[in-house]
Amino acid sequence: MGAVTGTFRVVSDEATPAPVDGVAVRVFTDADVFVTEGVTGAVTPGSGEIDLTLNGELAGEPYVVRLAKDGWSFDPPTVDILVYDPPGAPPNNNIFEYTAHEGLVGRVVNISTLDNGSVPSALEDVRIRVYDSADLFLTEADTDGAGELSLVLAGVPDPGELYYLRIFKEGWTVVEGPTQTITVHDPLVAPLTNNFEIHLSQAQLDESVDPNMCLLTGYLVDASGRGLKGVGIRFLPRLSEPECKMGGLPFPSDPTLLGSKSIISEAYYVTADVSGKVQPLLPRGGVFDVLINGLETPGNQILETVLIPDASSAKLEDVLWPYVTGVTYSPPSVAISVDEEVDVEVAAQASNGYPLEGADYGAFLEFSITDDTVAELTVLEGGALRLRGLQAGSTDIQVSRVAGSLAPRLPAAPSLIVTPLTVAVS
Repeated sequence: MGAVTGTFRVVSDEATPAPVDGVAVRVFTDADVFVTEGVTGAVTPGSGEIDLTLNGELAGEPYVVRLAKDGWSFDPPTVDILVYDPPGAPPNNNIFEYTAHEGLVGRVVNISTLDNGSVPSALEDVRIRVYDSADLFLTEADTDGAGELSLVLAGVPDPGELYYLRIFKEGWTVVEGPTQTITVHDPLVAPLTNNFEIHLSQAQLDESVDPNMCLLTGYLVDASGRGLKGVGIRFLPRLSEPECKMGGLPFPSDPTLLGSKSIISEAYYVTADVSGKVQPLLPRGGVFDVLINGLETPGNQILETVLIPDASSAKLEDVLWPYVTGVTYSPPSVAISVDEEVDVEVAAQASNGYPLEGADYGAFLEFSITDDTVAELTVLEGGALRLRGLQAGSTDIQVSRVAGSLAPRLPAAPSLIVTPLTVAVS
């Protein structure tokens, strides 16, 4: 095996073929690992060619080539090749020629992703990977804010050209399975369609069978995402003295009692398997100090307070690193006159399930007004907004999370759930 030069040439599909510059040529191993890339005409403009250095074999080293240029189509866009060392006579001479068509070849395929609610809602950022009927990768993309993805795929007459879709979204499962098939029709004759719907459901957490307890589920991993089997996580009761005491002991925990059971010791958990999975079972609404072995620096043991949701289940990460999930206003709309003032109460919801009514939101939320010529906005202490009319018109109050107020996440935390507060001034 040695390094050899592969020449990639792209020409148009006109009656007299012409070189096509600006085509991105990406080369992968047959295991779909990226090797190298180049752009035709980048070295010699007008040639429609690019030379790439690849490893060759006497019997031919297999690679996968993917072609792309904005406004152009390739049939097929993904091609298997063999690179020879030493090069032989055509077609084993390591010269590869492809034909390009200016414009689209194929049919527009529309894919919609929705949740499985009683009234399905669009679901964005769903990763969809497309494979041909031979299970060779073609392309991938994410659905947009409307839960839509449009692709151009080659079709054939009924029953259509078969494609495989592999679907993924963190924290969600595909109702009909993560791999689905579609058939693309060309020509498209009613009632046939090239529009497809995919339904997903949010992954369900294990729940506590004890109505007084909340079962948390999460994973502890290293920076490479590998599970940390054996790493401990401790939930320590908070000892406190009652303000009025009639004898008896200090309160060792909040809560102290679960029915007739007295909590007098910490809860200690170790990951059960190599995935790093851990499932603490703790009192609903409880307050604990938490310590994770490994999340510490020499001489500085990190110990912080967490609130346990009043629910049968919750995500461990949403309790260890809570963040604001939604905002509501009371009232939800305001009608005032010029120079009139009105106060609007604000309530925020957190990922650990606790409402934050009346809190000072400055560390977590930023409020702004869409049109500050219509009304003036003042953020008051105690979690309220004061609005004063300036001139006749209508505007909205917007809210966003303060940068750095939540732990960095991949993928990013869900957007704030909030309906903008509408202000009408007369």
